[in-house]
Amino acid sequence: EFGYDVNYESSRGVRIDENIKAMGDYAFFTTAEYKPWKKLTIKPGLRGSYNSIYNAPIIPSIFFKYQVNKNNGIRFSYSRGFRAPSLKELYYYFVDINHNIQGNPNLNAESSNNFQLALRTEYEKGKCRFIWSNQFYFNDLSNLITLAQITSTEYGYVNMQRSQNYGFNSNLN
Repeated sequence: EFGYDVNYESSRGVRIDENIKAMGDYAFFTTAEYKPWKKLTIKPGLRGSYNSIYNAPIIPSIFFKYQVNKNNGIRFSYSRGFRAPSLKELYYYFVDINHNIQGNPNLNAESSNNFQLALRTEYEKGKCRFIWSNQFYFNDLSNLITLAQITSTEYGYVNMQRSQNYGFNSNLN
């Protein structure tokens, strides 16, 4: 499977640094499916992109699905992530009687490592079918972009050196 993604952002006005800014993000991606055994599916992927302001890395991903038996399956995935700051985060200037929010042209792009593990069980009895899914995830981000209070009255966008979050979802259908 092959694909492309094109995002072009432009902004013009008195609240934008130098009154006009633009940024383009152009990407191609590919993924494949490999079944070495009947119960195991492996899907590697790559995404290559060009950003008109930031150097975008090649982003890999991999997905594994193992069907333990007819009713139980395990899924695991890993992917890298990249996000360039938006024009708002870089160049927006909004100051009035109630607000003082200023963009930060010195922001770094975000990068991340994302892990997911999911367990799925299906049970069928007559006309009833139950699906119970449990998902664990962990995200490790570098240079997370966030809005922060700079002074007692000024807010701006900053990079957090490192941010980690993890969680668990459980669904019964």
